[in-house]
Amino acid sequence: MKIVLLIFLMCLSYWVFPQSRHPAYNTKTAEPFMEQYLADAETTSPDFELLMHYYLSPLDLNKADKTDLQVLGVLNNEEIDALIAHKARFGKLLSIYELQAVKGWSQHTLDRILPFVKISDAGNDTDSRPLLERIRKEENHYLLLRWQRALQKQQGFIDNKEGKSAYLGSPDKLFLKWRLSRPRDFSFGITAEKDAGESFRYGADYISAHVGLFNKGVLKSLIIGDYQMQIGQGLLYGGGFTTGKGSETILSAKRNHIGILPYSSSMESGFLRGCGFTLTKGAFDFTGFGSLRNLDANTEAENITIKEDGFHRTETEVKNRKQLTELLTGGHLRYQPSFFPLQVGLTYSQTRFSHHLSPTPTYYNQFYFQGKRLALVGFDLDITWQNLTIFSEVGKDLNAGLGYLAGVMAGLSKYADLTLLYRDYARDFHTFYGNTFGESSQNINESGLYVGLKVYPNRQWEISAYIDQFKFPWLRFQVNRPSVGYDSFLRVKWKPSKAIAMYGQYKCEVKEKNTEILANTEVSQLTKQQWRFDVDYGVSKELNLGVRYQASQQLQDGAESTSGMVLLQDVSYQYKSLRFSARWAVFDTDDYDNRQYVYEKNVLYAFSFPAYYGQGMRQVYIVQYKPSTRMSIWGRYAVSHYSNQEVIGSGNDLIEGTKKSEVTLQLLLKF
Repeated sequence: MKIVLLIFLMCLSYWVFPQSRHPAYNTKTAEPFMEQYLADAETTSPDFELLMHYYLSPLDLNKADKTDLQVLGVLNNEEIDALIAHKARFGKLLSIYELQAVKGWSQHTLDRILPFVKISDAGNDTDSRPLLERIRKEENHYLLLRWQRALQKQQGFIDNKEGKSAYLGSPDKLFLKWRLSRPRDFSFGITAEKDAGESFRYGADYISAHVGLFNKGVLKSLIIGDYQMQIGQGLLYGGGFTTGKGSETILSAKRNHIGILPYSSSMESGFLRGCGFTLTKGAFDFTGFGSLRNLDANTEAENITIKEDGFHRTETEVKNRKQLTELLTGGHLRYQPSFFPLQVGLTYSQTRFSHHLSPTPTYYNQFYFQGKRLALVGFDLDITWQNLTIFSEVGKDLNAGLGYLAGVMAGLSKYADLTLLYRDYARDFHTFYGNTFGESSQNINESGLYVGLKVYPNRQWEISAYIDQFKFPWLRFQVNRPSVGYDSFLRVKWKPSKAIAMYGQYKCEVKEKNTEILANTEVSQLTKQQWRFDVDYGVSKELNLGVRYQASQQLQDGAESTSGMVLLQDVSYQYKSLRFSARWAVFDTDDYDNRQYVYEKNVLYAFSFPAYYGQGMRQVYIVQYKPSTRMSIWGRYAVSHYSNQEVIGSGNDLIEGTKKSEVTLQLLLKF
């Protein structure tokens, strides 16, 4: 905290007085996008920080190519091709309003993309300055500092009889992010984080850094440090921004091939550390990648598994830190001819571990990965022709099973879009960095058919629906036999004016589950239904109001039904350089299975999807102040009051009492 305060005081006198050559912040808010497409938190795993990078440093559409637009992740191939064709025919975009003239783009398309893009001067944008000069004077350059702390003392911070606490460090959570980048040119970044309970004796527990260069002749990209990969449909390597099943019923099923990307997230898993590069020659691209990481694991145990939560608060967690070495190498060859909209790719990778991995034996995990070596080979395909896109990927563990998916995305007309996707992941198909479409969090032991539809009757209405039928050929956690299920969804959105937007949605999920978890004697059908109603009203340019009601009901054969609900009131008010947001929530759930996930506003680059459960109330207050176009200061206070329990949490996170609150302070400096 002292370090944060010192940097703040040193910079304050200079940063309060901006110079005119620095651009203003993007004034468009990303909150409607986040609320609509990321609200179903239990089914999403996006790279939020990549998306927020574009919110802070919007993508220049006059300089963006197809790859840049695919990385953004909010447009489908048809919309991307339409924009490229528009620029090819009419030249550079003159203003943001010209996007309304792009063929096939609707108001719904504009709502998705506007928070993350900008239009530069349509004149000559060729920058012939030397690389070091461009780096030195780049405006997409910022430093972010954050401090966060829970106000109630958790059990892990309380001294025992010997005068020692379970957690070795302070309750303060500290975060730092520095980024200097220019799209298609270069990227430099450092991210550091100390979690609550971790010791700060030797500095931040987690540090991530990268150096990236792009489009330097045949060298399309080079990243040294931490990076991620989005190859094909993400079956073997899936990074970047994606959404799971939810209100985005079309784009969620397909991934765009991106290649390697800088990694600057605070998540301490799911990335590579080493070097990745892409060379391009004519219609061919070759991506090579290598990674050497030390992972957390208890290597002294009989059964060794990777620990991915990133916590190093207790003596045991510190002892298990970086005890397992992972060495990963591989390559991807891609062919993309200029005469036909076709992309095909071949992938090979090999992973070696310093210790033999094997999960603690249970009935359901008998086919999980075991061993010290994993070799993968894959083939991916992507064809776009007029309003039709066909995509597929096949992956094979050379020592075990096969996984594949194939889909079609079609623009039926300017009023309707359709997506079909079939996937089949064998019970012994293994990948550590895959993140493609599926019902489960891991792409294993699953097959299914997904049908997504989106209809736009006019500019005011949007109807989204999907049905996903799936089966699990082998046992699963709490399901002691092969099982089947389906998931259906319907949302109707009405936007009668720019000031008013409302929607109602219904979701029904049917699965099979053990009736008696402890006895493991019987499997029966479990049905969960969810309802949501939301109204957002822009009273004026300064004041915005929002109301939401969300509820669920769960019923398992042979048991009584249970339910849960949450009622929310949101208020946002902006006056000149000061912005205030508040939320008041009342929740009542019978059990944890009826917890209510709700997207919650937070400070920039921090994302909150709390699970409301039990009975009680929650309040969230956020204040943002921008003394200049190059500085923003946030303060956030969140508190939950529970009426049905005397303690909150369990284990080292247990809090005695009925109240849990936290405070966050953040400073953003833009150079």
